[in-house]
Amino acid sequence: VEAAYDAASALSAADVEYGRLLTEIPRLMAVDFSPLRDGRPGYATQEEIPQERIDMFGAAFLHYGDLGLVARYVGGEYLGDWRDGEAILSALDPILDADIVPSSVDSSFGQHLSHEDRDHIERILNLQTPAEFNWEEPAHHKAAFLRRGNSPTVAQHAATVTKTLNKEERNHHLMPFPGWVGRFSNTARHVQQTILVKNGKKARLIWNGTDKRYSWEYS
Repeated sequence: VEAAYDAASALSAADVEYGRLLTEIPRLMAVDFSPLRDGRPGYATQEEIPQERIDMFGAAFLHYGDLGLVARYVGGEYLGDWRDGEAILSALDPILDADIVPSSVDSSFGQHLSHEDRDHIERILNLQTPAEFNWEEPAHHKAAFLRRGNSPTVAQHAATVTKTLNKEERNHHLMPFPGWVGRFSNTARHVQQTILVKNGKKARLIWNGTDKRYSWEYS
């Protein structure tokens, strides 16, 4: 009798990360991610990114299937809720298409703010989206950057990287998804991270938006 085809075994044999998904997806589907919208008492003393928080973001991703939708679900500081958008827009109204900035307005606003400029600012404040974005990353392009990974300086300064990521996460400057999301999400891409050491200053973790090996690549 011929054995039945075992899709799970075939996937696991083909790729380690595919095999991992077979256990991670069922586990995360049972995780309640609603606490992501709650406050975080004691966040300032956080010394490492909690695994349960990574799991919740993974569960939210599986539910929504889109990184942007997860950000909109979580909201709060991730979308700049601390800003008073109406106050900002009201402050701009007196200088719309004005040749001279009124004395009551901070001169740093400059002159000749058009209605189109104001509309862009309102879009940025309320929708957090580009004016226009129409690009799909080819699969082979994404795979190339994933294989390339980060700069060797990231491993050389692992302690600095860990400390920086923890600080950025606890202050809600980034969302800590499971590592496999970068590969399997169609709204995620990899940009090389590197460490900048300059003029005797502290080492800084930055993303390298200029690194590419071929002219046709988008870094």
